[in-house]
Amino acid sequence: MSLTDEPSLAGCAGGFALPALIGLAGPACGRAGGDDGSNPTGQGCNAEDLCASGWHLCRDRLEVAARSATGCAGILPAGSTEVLFFATGQRSIGGRRLQ
Repeated sequence: MSLTDEPSLAGCAGGFALPALIGLAGPACGRAGGDDGSNPTGQGCNAEDLCASGWHLCRDRLEVAARSATGCAGILPAGSTEVLFFATGQRSIGGRRLQ
């Protein structure tokens, strides 16, 4: 996946130590928590700190779908064994998706 292919959706890697993905008011450590930031382990950072300025954690699966016709398809090359974790601010009940 690239900005050329998906200009409205990006993945942001790095660490964040503060809990919660829902209802974040904004970044907590000045967006330094990304893997290319000054605080890659994310101490004092929340998930929003992984996003570059002008970007945010997607609210839910509907926002992901609206920003990408293919969702996460094609994010890894065919045959890749890499393991990735994706998160949004979507709520669930008992691990089941809310409609």
